[in-house]
Amino acid sequence: TMMRIRMKLSFALVFGSIFLQHAWALQDHQDEVARYAEAGQKAMASGQYAEARENFEQLAKLEPNIAEIHATLAVICFKQREYERTIREIRTAQKLKPSLPRLDTLLGLAFAELDQFDEALPLLEKGFHQTADSEIRRMCGLQLLRAYPALRRDSDAVETSLTLNKLFSDDPEVLYHTGRIYGIFAYKVMTKLKDTTPGSI
Repeated sequence: TMMRIRMKLSFALVFGSIFLQHAWALQDHQDEVARYAEAGQKAMASGQYAEARENFEQLAKLEPNIAEIHATLAVICFKQREYERTIREIRTAQKLKPSLPRLDTLLGLAFAELDQFDEALPLLEKGFHQTADSEIRRMCGLQLLRAYPALRRDSDAVETSLTLNKLFSDDPEVLYHTGRIYGIFAYKVMTKLKDTTPGSI
């Protein structure tokens, strides 16, 4: 089996910060909501995801129709490797507010972690080719290196590897996974050479 991609610690902040401000500002007239929002935001910023989840789950009970709360829960669940819950929270957030940014990318990453590459691929490709955020692009690119070989799209995997090497030339995880792709592709090419021309040097 392929190695899982290691996400950097900044992941939650990359996706989460755009949601937290909305959930906090919209309901500041309610003391209880404000208290949970503030506690959850502080816990998430310090990496205390279990505590953050408890607070945002309380928020979701109090204000179930605020999309940003479900989006933030999706980020937290992803960090806790609960990918099916991540997908459910994203779907809820998208239904409540389709205009929320970056949810498609997070959804693609969650599908990829579940090895549901058919669903993940178009979302990952969009994130990799269209985002201006380097960390999101890196995460999407690394997951594409899992998706393409699984879908027998080796040339796309090599092309993505070349782009990742240009963008993140000193990143050891990128170097490892792109090197693995090059090795697999080289082996397949040499095997084909052996099969088509057995007598070649």
